[in-house]
Amino acid sequence: MVVRGALAVMIILLIAQALVHRTSSGSVPTVTYGLYPTSSLGAIYDFSAPNGTECELTYASATKASAYCIANAMPVHHVLLDAHGHYTVCRGMQCGSNPPLGTPTYTAGIRLVLRDITCLTQTDGVTCRLQGHGGFHFTSTDVTRLTS
Repeated sequence: MVVRGALAVMIILLIAQALVHRTSSGSVPTVTYGLYPTSSLGAIYDFSAPNGTECELTYASATKASAYCIANAMPVHHVLLDAHGHYTVCRGMQCGSNPPLGTPTYTAGIRLVLRDITCLTQTDGVTCRLQGHGGFHFTSTDVTRLTS
């Protein structure tokens, strides 16, 4: 009976060690969004980063996809990257908007994927990339364009 108990404990410890190794191997937790199943609109998903940055990922087709992020704190600014790689930054009070109610806030280190758009939440903001078109790093005070 003691041998069986010791064997069971050893097996549990081996399984626990394997699980810890798997989760600490550097993989990034990922949220993969899908298209709305009954809509021709594609998909629109909103999320917040730890620093209060609000973002929206939109996908209607390969030519109608975008990543949009906004900071409503001073200085108010937003960025829009569309499916063609066009990059637009707006600065000033006219650039503000409010996220929908119930927008989830993700901790730093979460990857969000909607088709060709990938965003990574970080403590200082969000980095979004559109496959083949570069992207941007967005903080509460500035936005930096990233090349492909």
